[in-house]
Amino acid sequence: MRVRIKIPATSANLGPGFDTLSIAWNLFLEIFIDTSYFDKKIIYNGEDLEKLNKNDNLFLKAFLKTLEILECNPENYLIHLNSQIPIGKGLGSSAAVIWGGIYSAEIISGKSLLKEEKFTLALSLEGHFDNLAGAYNGGLTICKIEKGVPYLTSFPYPEDLCGIFFIPSYSLPTEKARNILPKMYLREDVVKNLQNLSFLLTGFLYKDEKLIKLGLKDNLHQPYRFPLIPESKFFLDKETEDGVLGVVLSGAGPSLLIFAFKDKAEVIKNSLEEEVKKQKIEGKILILDIFKKGILIEKICTEGEKYEL
Repeated sequence: MRVRIKIPATSANLGPGFDTLSIAWNLFLEIFIDTSYFDKKIIYNGEDLEKLNKNDNLFLKAFLKTLEILECNPENYLIHLNSQIPIGKGLGSSAAVIWGGIYSAEIISGKSLLKEEKFTLALSLEGHFDNLAGAYNGGLTICKIEKGVPYLTSFPYPEDLCGIFFIPSYSLPTEKARNILPKMYLREDVVKNLQNLSFLLTGFLYKDEKLIKLGLKDNLHQPYRFPLIPESKFFLDKETEDGVLGVVLSGAGPSLLIFAFKDKAEVIKNSLEEEVKKQKIEGKILILDIFKKGILIEKICTEGEKYEL
């Protein structure tokens, strides 16, 4: 049997939705599996994915742990990972490879975990529920954990909403970005974030630009994390330009996410590319569409033929 898995990149937080919101993008970790291979082999290709062989290999941990839970010890498989998602840039690379490991093990074993079991295992390796929920669910996802039980739900958003990303050349460890946050917050800052989140979701629901712009402000994590990203001031200064709805961190950074509607996105991207070049800022800028479907699994039947499981 030959199967392909596609897992989307994600941006968590989206400004005021700290540890609550996540959105999936059309940038993928793709995994090809052949269960009739004569040996055991895993191949890593793509955006920084070769680092998995050298560093903390979350794919392999998730894969082996899932096989252990499913009581399976396979002798024959080829797994080929090919990723467009950069590692350590705030685009959910860890969540993607963890889901990849879990689903690869399920396909090879021919057995499945319950949804709650999948999330329990994934959370034991990742610890950041928002990215896991966003990649699993697709679209715009609201999530929480209540008494150890994961809950997630989709939220509507404008069909023509997209993201313009600045992805710098360096990485920012999530632990460093997490440790810089204060242990306690002023009540007024928490209230402001609740207000911002309410306006942001209302703006998404009704496609109201003013409400989205008002809602993308944050008081809980971005004021502490932006100083870790030297380029952030340059991009934050662009918030007043035509078509820019707001600038937020993608997850904990260092990638920056500019929300815009598709009719203005290309003009904004071209203008930014010109200015970034003049300022000699290193990194790449790309436009991503929101990916609605979450994790996709396709069984490849014959040459050019496939169907979704």
